[in-house]
This record gives sequence, C-alpha cells and structure tokens, in this order.
Amino acid sequence: MSRIDSAVTLYRRDNKPKLDQLLAWYAELPTLERAIWAASHGLDQRERRHPHQRRLKKDALDIASAALLARVNEIAAAKAFEELLRVVAEEAGRIRALGPLYVYDTALRIGAKLSVSPAVVYLHAGTRAGAKAIGIDSRREKITVAELPEPFRVLSPHEVEDALCIYKGLLSKT
Repeated sequence: MSRIDSAVTLYRRDNKPKLDQLLAWYAELPTLERAIWAASHGLDQRERRHPHQRRLKKDALDIASAALLARVNEIAAAKAFEELLRVVAEEAGRIRALGPLYVYDTALRIGAKLSVSPAVVYLHAGTRAGAKAIGIDSRREKITVAELPEPFRVLSPHEVEDALCIYKGLLSKT
C-alpha cells in the first residue's frame, strides 16, 4: 500500500468521523447567529476551542465574531462556499492575528449551517505542505479533487483539505 493510500485509509478511519460530527453539530445549531458565533470563536461540539484556534487571542476572536454577526444577512444569502469564504476573509483580514486557516475553518463551519461546502480544495500552510508532498503546485490557492492522485478522489474537497493537512508528514515520505 502506498503512503497516499495509507493516508486516505487512515483519514477515513480516524479523522473523517470527527470532522463529520463537528460539521453536523454546526448544521444542527438552532440559529445562523449561533453558528457564526461558535465558528468565529473556533468552538467544537464540546464548546471548547478547536486545536486550530487554541492559540488565538480571545479579543481577536471577539472582534471577528462581532464583525461577522454584523454581516449575518450577507452570510445568510451566500449560495456558494466561495461567497462565504470571501466575507470571512474580508473581516478576518482586518485582524492581524487571524490568518488563512482561521478564515477557512470559520467559513467551513458556518457553511455547515448553510449547507454550503467547498467545491475545490483550498490550500493554506498545512494543506500546501501536503499538496507539495504529492507533487501538486503548492503556490496555488486552490486545486480540484480531480487533480489529485486517485485515492484522494473518494473524499470531498473539505475532506481532502483535512487529510492533506493532517497527513502532510506521512505524504512527504512518498
């Protein structure tokens, strides 16, 4: 079994269920406002800060949350993930402490509430390293699942993003 096959198998067994549970929790939150608040604060279903956002300062998260809640109508109108990502990027971009991973994670979680998910794989630091390890031009902002080796094609774009990030070390040994 290749390292790519191993990474996808491990992801589907160990990590996909966790991401599915997290996104299901966001989808089931009672209101979009609650989903925006939880996503902008980086919360998981235990209402604890997700490891990706653990080091971010509460003040920065509070500012982002207020800014995103002020745009709730625009967020509610988003019909595609890219629209949602743009709104989050605009607001987070004004806050020095918040980077591309925060933007993506926040948009993905809010998107779960809106039933809007990525159609492509967005590259940021972790996914960029994973993509580079399997021979993808890592200078790009996004890639399609069809561009990836066959084993990845059983995953959705947001799952590929997660797998590339989590298994970048394993993939770099290919």
